[in-house]
Amino acid sequence: MRLITFRTDNGDAIGIETGRDVIALKADGSAPRNMRAFIEAGPRALKAAQAAVDEAANASPSERKKLRKDGVLIDARKIQRLAPLRPRAILCAGHNYREHLEEKPAVPGENPEFFLKLPDLVNNPLDPIVLDPRVTKKLDHEAELAIVIGREGRHIPAGKALSYVFGYTIMNDVTARDQQIRRNARGEYDYFLGPGKNFDSAAPLGPALVTADEIPDPQTLRVRSFVNSEARQDANTAQMIWGVAQLVAFFSRFVTLQPGYLISSGSPGRTAWGWDAELGGKRAGDAKGRPKRLYLEPGDTVRCEIEKIGVLENPVAAAAKRR
Repeated sequence: MRLITFRTDNGDAIGIETGRDVIALKADGSAPRNMRAFIEAGPRALKAAQAAVDEAANASPSERKKLRKDGVLIDARKIQRLAPLRPRAILCAGHNYREHLEEKPAVPGENPEFFLKLPDLVNNPLDPIVLDPRVTKKLDHEAELAIVIGREGRHIPAGKALSYVFGYTIMNDVTARDQQIRRNARGEYDYFLGPGKNFDSAAPLGPALVTADEIPDPQTLRVRSFVNSEARQDANTAQMIWGVAQLVAFFSRFVTLQPGYLISSGSPGRTAWGWDAELGGKRAGDAKGRPKRLYLEPGDTVRCEIEKIGVLENPVAAAAKRR
């Protein structure tokens, strides 16, 4: 099932994508008020959603016409899509693809890099990523598979971890590289994941939340990103160092995972950082040995794609000038 959140004249609503249409779930006291509440409701909410899908699929032409008139069946092209979920927490795994690990300064450790993003930084599909030069001059993007937790768990064995997953979406882990990493007086590099990962509009999310039954093996998904149609990242989740089950087990060692928590699984290589020798990037320059500058600029459009989930696209805009 492909679940979305979208805007209506009466407030935000939950819907189910079915081909070219969206089935809006009834906005009454019996329906969850938002996606977090939907996830917390568990099988009951999924059963009601499936009943709505079945009703639309089995409707006669006249019944479908009434469903459209009543705002239950909506043309997907006419909706304003929002981030499918406002997570309770965003737990992030770093250096989880070897290609990304090898393009940047060495990070020691036998476990995933563990950092947090503020849930308030979540950004809707098509909303701008704001480039504020007072925050960063080296704005980068990272296409990542995002794991949404469906039920409470602590110290979860990896062998049972996938049963705690509600579904999957895409997160663009937007990063201020010149805040994340700095060269010290010894010529070594220090990491500062707090300021490098947390600033306004740094967590675009979407376009849909795909339930786990639609993706029984999350380690088979192609992950790509583009900037202005130029291909950047291209990998497969099979290349993760720690797979989805291992990440769920890892994070559950430290915190009790709750329905609506989101785990972002790390970025493939070929980030802009990889070509930035000033910040320790290890990739070569162009054919003439000149370094590439691939950081985002106002006017760019970032497109993140993950197989079976869809496309998350956001423009980059300059921060408004303050008086």
